[in-house]
Amino acid sequence: MRKPWKKRLLVRASAFVRKWKQLFRETAEILRPVDTFVLVVTHVLFVFAEDGLALAGFATFGKFPAVIQPRGTARATVVLAPGLQQTPFSAYPFGWFLAKAFRFRVLLVQTPRQGNYETFEETMERNAWIRDGVGEGPVIGIGFSKGGQDLAWIFSALLYDDPTLVRRLALVMMCTPLRGSRMAKVVHTRGAQALLPDAPEIQQTLRLVEGFAELGIPLKFYCAVWDRIVRRSDSRVVNAHRYRPPTLIEWLRGIRRVPPWYWSQTLWFQFGHTAIYNWIAWIQVGRFVANDLVPRL
Repeated sequence: MRKPWKKRLLVRASAFVRKWKQLFRETAEILRPVDTFVLVVTHVLFVFAEDGLALAGFATFGKFPAVIQPRGTARATVVLAPGLQQTPFSAYPFGWFLAKAFRFRVLLVQTPRQGNYETFEETMERNAWIRDGVGEGPVIGIGFSKGGQDLAWIFSALLYDDPTLVRRLALVMMCTPLRGSRMAKVVHTRGAQALLPDAPEIQQTLRLVEGFAELGIPLKFYCAVWDRIVRRSDSRVVNAHRYRPPTLIEWLRGIRRVPPWYWSQTLWFQFGHTAIYNWIAWIQVGRFVANDLVPRL
């Protein structure tokens, strides 16, 4: 016999409160109290957004969408990957925008129904279908958070099967913990353990990315203005050239420095680790892909 709806609601609310109390305690061991409070508050809304998108998505599609077609002829193919514990529904609004505003054909990286928690190898195998869907034109990967690392593995498989793709591939990572994230300690899923800074999967992903750079594949890294989950230094390879951008006084004096290929650019008005929902960042990334990457491929 089913429990009364009030009791079911109380059980779910209690579980939700316990989950966030535990997250707050564990996060406090890594971050300052103020940073912990801001992180937890912003991610409560983040969880609600994920649940809302999943409910609306399954009600509309009945399953995960895989391809978003543009109006008219596609200018390029974009492979879009959601972050840790997210589903293709989380990436769908961004993908729809890229398809309609920039005329990109968008392939959505698929995840289990529970979200993107699998290892990089499992995600790569699950998305083997992408090999037959990239078409003939430029292929640009855009990955948010863990999705950026997933795409590094997926693209390595694409290149293994067809080395000629090297001339038309590019990869964009948005708030991706390329060098790992300390906050992966508080996420109790299997995929999160591969995101710890000392995880062997992190070193392997870095080798893949550096190999892409040696092959001449265009790479672009983005970070948030403020993000305690993935800091700027986490979102790129090691700053071997000790590069730093000009200060405001240097910039006013006309001093300019060309950033190295691995430098991480700040996303417009992005505070916190929710860039996949930031429509202003969509415009920034979409314009870069359309105006810079596509003409180069």
